[in-house]
Amino acid sequence: MKKIIVSILVLSLYLNAHGQSNDKIITTKEVTRIEKILSADDMQGRRTFTPGIDKASAFIESEFKKIGLQTFNGATNYRQEFSMTASKAVSSKITIDGKEINNNQVVTFSYLPQVSLTEKSDISVVKINKGDNVGQKFNEYYKSPKNLLVLVDPSFEKVLPNIQHIDRINANPGNNTVMFVFGTTEATTFSVELTNTISKKH
Repeated sequence: MKKIIVSILVLSLYLNAHGQSNDKIITTKEVTRIEKILSADDMQGRRTFTPGIDKASAFIESEFKKIGLQTFNGATNYRQEFSMTASKAVSSKITIDGKEINNNQVVTFSYLPQVSLTEKSDISVVKINKGDNVGQKFNEYYKSPKNLLVLVDPSFEKVLPNIQHIDRINANPGNNTVMFVFGTTEATTFSVELTNTISKKH
């Protein structure tokens, strides 16, 4: 990301050079200056929806103004505004074959404030079995537009922390719910009760 942003700034400098020689426009000193500013600790890695990315955006805008870059189609600034939908779990209760599942063994992806599902609902039970390509299977189910209860073989226990850290944020969230349950291999009867806080981020 750092290289992309620096490249954009350097390209903008070049396009607005008006005949100046390249070595006078694109210098090691100037590129280093931009890299150091954008990679500074107070930029917080330019992570989405942090004060750091706002600060980086303001810096880039100021650089564009300095070189006289025109805004797109007469816009008042250089930003392209958009919103994302974020979901934060408030409560979760999943029971499979009469046994309540420990929430530490479950990862849910849902952008609905309330979810109530059973084996009689419009939901499919699928599995990630021992020996499967867990990354490939995860992506397949994670991107599915359907309601899914995904039973993950205990052999993939080490993958659980990685999945737990995935941000629940999406530009175009669906109305489905996907749940990954680790360590459970069968589900004849089940019930799912979820409560989420849904918010818009700009």
